[in-house]
Amino acid sequence: MPFRERQHLVDVCAVAIRAGIAERQVRLAEEQGRMIADVIRSVLDDLGVADEPDVGKIVRRHLTLVQGDAV
Repeated sequence: MPFRERQHLVDVCAVAIRAGIAERQVRLAEEQGRMIADVIRSVLDDLGVADEPDVGKIVRRHLTLVQGDAV
């Protein structure tokens, strides 16, 4: 197999590996998001405030602030 063809195969394999890693990272982020939402929901339920009208707005504001710090 000539050098150019081998290099192309290496490049294609590298892209495939990166794509698999990126997909796994997305799945992990989604799982972590679900876990955080479950914890927040449970805490609000335990405190008896889950049904308060402003809870969603307050939680969203704080999550947005955390997201802004992470960027």
